[in-house]
Amino acid sequence: MSNEETKLVVVAGGTGGVGRYIVDGIHCSGKPLVVFSRKESQELAAKGVKVVVVDYKNKESLLKALKGVHTVISTMESEDDLDGVKAQQMMFKLFVEYNSVHG
Repeated sequence: MSNEETKLVVVAGGTGGVGRYIVDGIHCSGKPLVVFSRKESQELAAKGVKVVVVDYKNKESLLKALKGVHTVISTMESEDDLDGVKAQQMMFKLFVEYNSVHG
């Protein structure tokens, strides 16, 4: 397996309307994939996709979940747009901080 094939991709919001299509494409390609979600997904688990339940408002939860991640794709949806934006901002900020230290 090449270095490109082992780079872990996370799809945040991968259980939603847009995210599930992206997840299907990545999963079919055979690339390492994890879905971040606010809730479990039996549908994705049945396909063999790893789903990690995260609290997007909890810094420690996000840092733990982002360990070893190379790429983050966010398709998160939120009933409260401001809440969703804040959650995405925190996730990306932590992702950049973690990777600048642990590269």
